Amino acid sequence: MSGRGRPGGNPDLEKYQFKSPVSESRTAGIYLRITPTDKERLKNVKDWQEKLRQKVKEIIDDSFSKEDKV
Repeated sequence: MSGRGRPGGNPDLEKYQFKSPVSESRTAGIYLRITPTDKERLKNVKDWQEKLRQKVKEIIDDSFSKEDKV
């Protein structure tokens, strides 16, 4: 069996590599308990992961901005 892939690799690898749309890595996780019904409904929402990330960020930002005003 001969080697796989192009000898020398792909010269255009940078062109085709995945590039994250955000500068900070998304490696931290949280766990949230919801009903099975809500889970199934959530999975049908387009871009639900990104929408949840934005909502969590909004909650955090609102919380810290209220603390600053106190």
